[in-house]
Amino acid sequence: MKNTSLFLITASICFFLLISCRHQFEAPIKVKEALNKAGRNKGELETVIENYKKEPADTLKLKAAYYIISNMDGWYYYQGDLLDHYQEYLKLIRKDQDHGEYFLNSFFSLYGPYTTNRIDRKLDIKEVKAYQIIKNIDMAFKVWEEQPWGKDITFDQFCEYILPFRIFDETPEYGREQIYNQFNKVLDSVRKAKGDAIAACTAINIELTNPNWIFSLRTSFLPHYKASQIIKFKVGSCREMTDLAFYAMRATGIPVAIDFVPQWPYRSMGHEFNTVLNKKGKSIIFLGAEDSPGITIHKAGTKKGKVFRHTYAENPVSLGAIKTKRDIVPPFLEDSRIKDVTDEYVKCTDVKIGLTKKTGLSQIITKFAYITVFDNQNWVPVHWGFNKNNQVIFTKMEGDIVYLAGYFDGMKIIPASDPFILSKEGSVKFLRTKFDSLITNMSFSRIFPIIPDVFDTWHMSGCQFQGANNADFSDAVNLYTINVKPNPFWNEIQIKTDKKFRYVRYFSKGYSHMGKLEFYGLGKKLKGNAFGSKVGWYKDKTFDKVFDNNIFTYFDPSGAVPSTTFVGLDLGKKEVIDKIRFSAPLQEDTKVKIIKGHNYQLFYWDEGKWESIDTKIATDSLITFQNIPSHALYFLHDNSETVAERIFTYENGKQIWW
Repeated sequence: MKNTSLFLITASICFFLLISCRHQFEAPIKVKEALNKAGRNKGELETVIENYKKEPADTLKLKAAYYIISNMDGWYYYQGDLLDHYQEYLKLIRKDQDHGEYFLNSFFSLYGPYTTNRIDRKLDIKEVKAYQIIKNIDMAFKVWEEQPWGKDITFDQFCEYILPFRIFDETPEYGREQIYNQFNKVLDSVRKAKGDAIAACTAINIELTNPNWIFSLRTSFLPHYKASQIIKFKVGSCREMTDLAFYAMRATGIPVAIDFVPQWPYRSMGHEFNTVLNKKGKSIIFLGAEDSPGITIHKAGTKKGKVFRHTYAENPVSLGAIKTKRDIVPPFLEDSRIKDVTDEYVKCTDVKIGLTKKTGLSQIITKFAYITVFDNQNWVPVHWGFNKNNQVIFTKMEGDIVYLAGYFDGMKIIPASDPFILSKEGSVKFLRTKFDSLITNMSFSRIFPIIPDVFDTWHMSGCQFQGANNADFSDAVNLYTINVKPNPFWNEIQIKTDKKFRYVRYFSKGYSHMGKLEFYGLGKKLKGNAFGSKVGWYKDKTFDKVFDNNIFTYFDPSGAVPSTTFVGLDLGKKEVIDKIRFSAPLQEDTKVKIIKGHNYQLFYWDEGKWESIDTKIATDSLITFQNIPSHALYFLHDNSETVAERIFTYENGKQIWW
């Protein structure tokens, strides 16, 4: 009887453990749903799960497998000869950078226009094999566990920033090991110094700049390139640059993501860039093969409006996840694998806007409202909100930007409010035209503002500021070296030295140009006689332009012989140097200024559209319009030539650009 009781107790314990074990390894509901959608590929996914159920030590790997499989539905890629032909562009442009347009025209003639209707669309859930997923998971865990900064990365962060190896619609490659072998040795010095993820990211990113990146926007209509292609050829736009960093970083255990601005709020186009997590879990911005984290701030001084992050898992609160099949939404917001991270970059405000404009649109279209920014020609949606009784709240918005609320009818934005300025503090000021209050004279010298993007800082890294007391600088002392790409507009450097110098200069061993340059001593700006090397190709961009107080002129010695170049001041006597200020060259399109003989048309925004005020031909570099309705949003158009143009308000006799 005693033995029978003992047997029953033992059996009960074993049964309980068995049930517990089964419960522990029970697949989540989303995994089961994915398996049911996999069709004939179900066995491959089940093989992955069974592989990690064998050993209790693989519990985290099993969770990782569940994460990958449960979020696999919806991922896809393209295959076909047509795509292969067009992707040959990378190899050809790497060999001959000057013939990009010719290559694409040749592809068009040989193979016909590129369209996804002529290639096959493949679903990951029905195609990806077990060995690919297993190899990906095992390599992801290897780098997470072996890299010293891995201890700072939680499992949830690992699942989001290291484990997934998919970006968008590229042909998936799970060759982490090959990429790891190519780049991991670069991190030896970081590991030796016990560096963190930021140091590791910086080391890899510097490696990615060699060979130099070839920037091209011509193939942005194609799907993303697969990992092996982009790592080998390093050609493309910011999209490919972020992809390159994504693959190289994740393969070596560095937690990175790809963020994007759907539309700049101050000019045309949008942008993509990378982020890396520091040890506190904060995202630090960088761009693959260009700006490294901790060295320079990518796109310093730029407003962003809205920033989203690409994710592997579906975001349940995204519009793409919430919308029904009947709902019509802007294309980028159809993606359910994006999340709003604007507040990681800028101070944000939730904005409540009344949708006051009657449109006659159906309830299907007005179900959601969108907040838009101006892209130099049109209002472009950057975020969304629910329309509740003609009121909408737009979350996490950056201030000091002009926005417009509207609806999307499948083709364009239909205005639902007046344009409004959202201040840095979060207050809203609507721009409503006043016809009973006129501006007598409105004068313009430009149709586009000076923006950070037009400052050319590329050639300045590695250049030096020197002091000397011999005119030939045979006794030169290095005061400061520009180790990173400078910020746009003015940069200020504090100099600490007890020595005094009669001669000071900006010095480069190559063709480095300079915009504006100032030297200070004991709190005052120093004056002297300018000197510098000869110019090459650009005869009007001489060294004296550095000191002429005109932001639109600069020194450019490109093409000079010898290539060592410099520009500086003879101060006349020895002076203390305690501060240097400089600005990179402003290389904007000269056509954004008013051009004599061009025909200009001034518009103001009223009741959902641009209204023409007057048309004039410029007789000088300044053009003036009379009797303009006040308190409006304005737009000056060049009818003579297509150039960049920008919206503005007008206050105290000046254009305020937005």
